[in-house]
Amino acid sequence: MADSEDMPPSGPPDDTGETGRNRIPPSGEPGERHSDFMADDELEDPDGFFAELERQNRGEEIVPKAEPEDFGFDEISRDEPQESGAAPTGDAASASRARRMRGRATGPRRRSGGASGRPPRTRPNESPFANPRVRALLGVVLVVVVLAVIVLIVRNYERNRLVDGYTSYVTTSGQIAQSSAALGANLIRTMQNTSGHPPAQLQADLQALATQATSQTEQAQGLDAPSGVVDANHALVLALQYRQDGLQALSTNLQSIVHSTSEVAAAQSIASPMQQFLASDVIVQDSYLSETAQALRNESITGVSVPSANSVTFLQGANQTYVLPTGAARLLGSLRRVGAESSGQGAPHGLSLVSVVAEPGSITLTPGIAEKIAESSNLHWAVSVQNGGSFVENNIKVSASLGYGTTPVDVQTNTISSINPGQQVVISVPGPQASQVKLGTLGLLHIQVATVPGEQNIANNAADYPITVTFS
Repeated sequence: MADSEDMPPSGPPDDTGETGRNRIPPSGEPGERHSDFMADDELEDPDGFFAELERQNRGEEIVPKAEPEDFGFDEISRDEPQESGAAPTGDAASASRARRMRGRATGPRRRSGGASGRPPRTRPNESPFANPRVRALLGVVLVVVVLAVIVLIVRNYERNRLVDGYTSYVTTSGQIAQSSAALGANLIRTMQNTSGHPPAQLQADLQALATQATSQTEQAQGLDAPSGVVDANHALVLALQYRQDGLQALSTNLQSIVHSTSEVAAAQSIASPMQQFLASDVIVQDSYLSETAQALRNESITGVSVPSANSVTFLQGANQTYVLPTGAARLLGSLRRVGAESSGQGAPHGLSLVSVVAEPGSITLTPGIAEKIAESSNLHWAVSVQNGGSFVENNIKVSASLGYGTTPVDVQTNTISSINPGQQVVISVPGPQASQVKLGTLGLLHIQVATVPGEQNIANNAADYPITVTFS
């Protein structure tokens, strides 16, 4: 049997002289697809395909060509399952052979991910800020933070303004109230007239005090009071107006007070302004100091405080007794002292109250200082009187009146029959009747030495002593 190499090929002879590189023309009926494995392979360069195939047969390394990204559609088509038991025929078989040949020529194609071997496509690391939602969220957060910071700044600014406003008001208003209270001490010194100034000078001094009080009232009215102390500032202004009006009244009425023939009317002209001063003290303490201090506590403001009650009081201690006509009458003698206006005619006349001692117990009384006196059926006052004039004075009446209000409840008297010039006499004045005494209640004991004709200085003829009669 001849070798297979000498055997002629079966089938119709090829007399075209072609080497097989050209495509085999289709056979069969028009429209019938052939089964050539190259029929459906749309190769742009057939010669290149055979060249690669020859190099592969020679064992040369085949460098796979870069192929365009097919997004895995080729793999999907290769992995499509065929019907069980059906063999590929016709065009499907040709396409399958073409794909296998192409796979051998170009090397295994790697699928992006999975078992095909193609490495998964990696996306570049994108910043989270590239996400519109992230950017929008960050924008909202930034706006919230900025608003929060602005709110904190505004609140801190408002808090500082609040604290500064209260601090400034409390400091300034306190200084005004204390300056006003200082006028009260000056007023009492003026009214006591220890220097013996004439009425004209006393009136000028009182007018100067009234002018200062007016200026203080205007300062208080011009204060920028925070909302929490508006009412307190109104109270302060009202109190200062009371003091201003009282001082002006004393200045205006001084001449009529000095020259009045009625002791009662003159005393009342002094007591009425004094009552205004006392009312101003109540307003300052209850409405100005208390409300201002409460406002500071409400706003939790520390580092500043209202002045003490004593430092803003116009009438201090025993000076409050001048609000009563009996107390105001004690100022008449000092106001009527002529001093430099004395005519100088004749030798002087003058008596003075030296001291008062409560007996039994030998308790020396001091004007303006309260003392407790034990109840006793033998209670009396040892009153020392001195004649500072140049004449013998006769029938000098000494009285002791006890009061618990504007009107004395008991008056006891005794008389010095005679006292020589320069002599000092102690006279006993009976104590108050037991039925008129309010045990345990503070009262005011007024000791009065009668004046004598021609006596010019009567300011030292009387004194007031706060006392409380207690159970023995």
